[in-house]
Amino acid sequence: MPLIKRFPRLSFSIMIDAGTLKWNRCINCDLSQTILYHIDYGSKTYLSCPQYLRFNGKPVVFEFGMEGTGKADWHRIQAAHPEILWIHTHRNGFNIDNSAGAFLWIDPPPNPVRLTAADTSQLENFYLYARNKATKIAVGGVSKGFDDSLAGWANFKPRYLPQSCGDPSEACCIPCPDS
Repeated sequence: MPLIKRFPRLSFSIMIDAGTLKWNRCINCDLSQTILYHIDYGSKTYLSCPQYLRFNGKPVVFEFGMEGTGKADWHRIQAAHPEILWIHTHRNGFNIDNSAGAFLWIDPPPNPVRLTAADTSQLENFYLYARNKATKIAVGGVSKGFDDSLAGWANFKPRYLPQSCGDPSEACCIPCPDS
């Protein structure tokens, strides 16, 4: 926080990640309780900062990957923190009750042989869907590359997107390393 204050025009936000359920769950808590536990802390610690990201005066909080860990009770979570605008992963985030919107996450397939810069179907699908959800916040995405081979969650099928895919002028047909 002291470093952020040195850059008064910089905004920041927090994201509650699905890994919190696995690695940082509150004692005897289900998914919804764990989300509330972490957002209670985040609310006290970060949301009051003048540089915290806001939309129409409300703080914006992102969640990532919760659909893969179980069914969160978003009605209960939103009721506990009605001041927060929740942004969810992928285009299905637009359809969660009380969701303020969704953000794009490029999701490379496990162990791809080749990816091309022309393979923009995830981007196109998200943006086309977002156009029909004009009352929701759509947070776009860009990726210079991706490699989760060293991440604890990727031990069985790491995903790799070559960094050259951040350059639209390149063909981006680089063989992925063997894992």
